[in-house]
Amino acid sequence: ATTETYTLSLHDALPISWGTLVGKVLSSVGSASASASKLAELDLAGRKSELGKHLAKLDRPIVVTIDDVDRLPPDQIRILLQMIKAVCDFPLVSYLVAYDPIQVGSAMSYGGAIDGSAYCEKIVQYAYPVPRMGFFHSRAVLEAALAPLLNTLSLSPKEQNLLTFALDQTEVVRALSTPRDAVRVVNRLHVSTPALHREVCFPDLLVYETLSLRYPAVARYIAD
Repeated sequence: ATTETYTLSLHDALPISWGTLVGKVLSSVGSASASASKLAELDLAGRKSELGKHLAKLDRPIVVTIDDVDRLPPDQIRILLQMIKAVCDFPLVSYLVAYDPIQVGSAMSYGGAIDGSAYCEKIVQYAYPVPRMGFFHSRAVLEAALAPLLNTLSLSPKEQNLLTFALDQTEVVRALSTPRDAVRVVNRLHVSTPALHREVCFPDLLVYETLSLRYPAVARYIAD
């Protein structure tokens, strides 16, 4: 069977395609019941059972993608994972959950009595760790993010050489763990460069903004 994947953001409303699909299922549930009022009187277990029966009749599986789970407060992380495990285990429905295992494992721990990481292993059937970006990949991502800003500047030959040195020989590139880090560094540069470009060498500014993002204590020491 063909698999269609609908992306569900924790911060946005349900996409129209997913909402339409669920709406059709709920509509069929309602029509199968004697009346809407009777459906409303069903308990949670009853509603889950009824919805599960209709989902089982679909001719395709459903994959729900939930991103940025580690950015939720710990209590909401616990509620979300427990809900997926205990309430949303419908037939033909699978969940692709993206999160930082350290953050989520900590959120699922209870006062040292329960190992959150071990608890997650009981909920998650298969975990696929995303590897850290390699040096050349990280550099390519950073250079691509920097390109629009550099096109607005007129770097001197010395600055250009120092920029190449910073990307080749310093820890700027290795400090970036994810593509998001590169975007955040460049966003900071978009704010600081117009004010400081004529006073501070751009490669130095790049290094400082990277330190500010990844090692704020070091950056504060430098600023003081």
